[in-house]
Amino acid sequence: MDKEGKSSIKNMSVNEIVRRCIFLCASLFVMAFGVAFSIKGNLGTSPISSFPYALSRIAPLTVGQATIVLHCTLIALQILILRKRYRIIQLLQLPVALIFGVLTDFALNVISVISPSSYPER
Repeated sequence: MDKEGKSSIKNMSVNEIVRRCIFLCASLFVMAFGVAFSIKGNLGTSPISSFPYALSRIAPLTVGQATIVLHCTLIALQILILRKRYRIIQLLQLPVALIFGVLTDFALNVISVISPSSYPER
């Protein structure tokens, strides 16, 4: 831990980093299916997914592609706001955004065969 009590990647073993990356990917997988099920069930979307969903309805983008565009835009805004305080390690948000967008499209494709008709099915 560093002086602020935060875990530093410099102090982690390779096994710990791999374990955390696997856990992150599994979590993104679950989140992507959550977004896909909420869209497919017409139960609404989370606030962070509502803009990509709306954009996918009016532009030639999938929900996953729109998610990637949104997250990249937010990262760019973060860089503009923080300027010199932006740390280069934070660019690791980009691959996470890409993975989440791809997994969202994958999840929507996997559950495309499901057609919930009644409220309890949703």
